[in-house]
Amino acid sequence: MGKQSFRQTTGPASGSGSPHFSISELTVSAMLVALGIVLSFVRIPLSQVTEITLTGLPIALGGYLFGPLTGFVIGALVDGGGCLIAPKGPYFPGFTLSSGLIGLIYGLLLYRGVWERNLQNRRRRIRATASSYRQDENHGDHTQEDYRQSNHRRQVEKNQGTARLLRAGAKGLAVRVVLAHFLKTLLISLLLSCFWLSVFYGMPFKAVFLMSLPKELINFPIEAFLIYSMVRISARLPLGI
Repeated sequence: MGKQSFRQTTGPASGSGSPHFSISELTVSAMLVALGIVLSFVRIPLSQVTEITLTGLPIALGGYLFGPLTGFVIGALVDGGGCLIAPKGPYFPGFTLSSGLIGLIYGLLLYRGVWERNLQNRRRRIRATASSYRQDENHGDHTQEDYRQSNHRRQVEKNQGTARLLRAGAKGLAVRVVLAHFLKTLLISLLLSCFWLSVFYGMPFKAVFLMSLPKELINFPIEAFLIYSMVRISARLPLGI
């Protein structure tokens, strides 16, 4: 701990390796937990057991920034902290588990470490292509016009490769956001959380499911768009992590 950092060990399936967490990363994680707790107070009730909240946004961002394990911790702390600060009733650990699993799902599909490695590999291929052009220039006799055309061709190829890379990145991110949000909605919001609600309130699962379904259908495109926009913005911010 002399360097004010600790190690988070993850399995190879997460694709996150064993990253070091600095003080700035811990600070961002704590801010996301605090933001999630604050957003948990903003609720739009739709029925006795269903309501619209935005607590999933900082949890999704935590999964994107730090991976599935830290996303799970952030999600669990958001629910646990909200219950501790402003309890609405008896504490139920099932809801904390659901909130943590939300961060896990977003971390598995959105974690930026995987995207950054793919981005670096593609950039290496673009540089390798440009380097091959330079090697061709060193063989044989070339006129000034040959060099000019070769430089132009190399620059065009580099620009086209970068443009393809950016388009593929934005499109790939959008697909992963939709997929992650779909899995979160289906597995957590419509199945697991409805099961917890049926146990907590003593209501039939089918009744809770049918009450939750309209809310999730309304929320899905809105939250998916907000998560995508939030991730794109955070990728451009100098967070220092």
